[in-house]
Amino acid sequence: MKLCPECHAKNLNSNKECDVCGASLEGVSIQDSSTDNLDQRELLNIIKTMGARIEAIEINTRKKESVAISDVNMSFGSMVIFMIKWAIAAIPAAIILLFPHAGKNHGL
Repeated sequence: MKLCPECHAKNLNSNKECDVCGASLEGVSIQDSSTDNLDQRELLNIIKTMGARIEAIEINTRKKESVAISDVNMSFGSMVIFMIKWAIAAIPAAIILLFPHAGKNHGL
């Protein structure tokens, strides 16, 4: 186990940063000679910590609502086929928008 120099939490030997506080574990020596044997309480703490970190990532991801496409790398032939399929797929939408009452029964 590697002991975090900042918060003194136990981390797996393979970790490069602390599971609890995120501090770098580069250069930290391994405390035990056992290879990553964890008791149930330590494992539960690691799972809770990782769950909290994943939740924080999800919250940060949701905040960024805009998407910017900077490049589409397609050959000319693929682009032409894509545009033809796109135009064909737009026909039903145009019919629905231009004739909104076409599908309704008018009492006949």
